[in-house]
Amino acid sequence: MMAEHSAVRGAMKALVSLASRSDICLRNSRGRGVGTALITKCNANEEQSGALCYPKCSEGYKAIRCCLCRKNECPPEYTDDGIAACIKPKACGRGTGYGWKFSDGFNSCGMFKRCEADHDAGNCKQSGAVVYPKCKSGFQPIGCCICSPSCPDGMTDLGISCTKLVYSL
Repeated sequence: MMAEHSAVRGAMKALVSLASRSDICLRNSRGRGVGTALITKCNANEEQSGALCYPKCSEGYKAIRCCLCRKNECPPEYTDDGIAACIKPKACGRGTGYGWKFSDGFNSCGMFKRCEADHDAGNCKQSGAVVYPKCKSGFQPIGCCICSPSCPDGMTDLGISCTKLVYSL
């Protein structure tokens, strides 16, 4: 900081010494002001970010700084976190499942029969040593017994939320 002050001081002294010289005329001279921005106005299909212009984001998307566009809205039933993700609707449980019983023999047929008797044929799946009803459409199993909403196409699953759709300019 001291070096900057001494450099400014040196420049001012040089100007003052120039003004006192008789062989140099500074009459009618004027300053140039602080300058103007490099770009004064962006084109109609652009928006300004900093000192530069970038293409406008597609409808339904919002610019994130200079180079990315993020979807404004979350899908129905999802909650916008206000930043970059959509919080999923509530997950649901699949119950305690259908465990092996002594009367089942040494296979999983008995577990599947009991599950399918309650949830129809083809609607049960084994997870570990227990059979559970399959998650309903639009949900995916998490661990043994939780069904979590699946993220819509193009969104990345973060567990309890999905990233908003983003594209690069």
